[in-house]
Amino acid sequence: MTLLRSEMVEARRLLVRGQVQGVGFRPFVYRLARQCRLGGRVYNDPSGVCIEVEGEPANLASFQARLLGEAPAPARIAAISSRFGPYSPGGRPPARRHIRLSWPR
Repeated sequence: MTLLRSEMVEARRLLVRGQVQGVGFRPFVYRLARQCRLGGRVYNDPSGVCIEVEGEPANLASFQARLLGEAPAPARIAAISSRFGPYSPGGRPPARRHIRLSWPR
């Protein structure tokens, strides 16, 4: 049985709270996501930093584990909430003006 691309891909939306703005956290997220072969976007949110990523389930799990263990030294993660999101082929960015980093898989 051949799986369609969208069946092999999951999407997650993470909201990271704590001292994560102004400490190099978004560029760190960008680099980590690229290393984990994930597409998505990261931007500041009034509650913290919002990360929308999509890719293979194993890559998403690695990304989330490394997010906690490898964050920049000045960052202080208080909490991460995660939820599954819809898969959007091509990682098209949403119509938001406050996006700072967006990348394809």
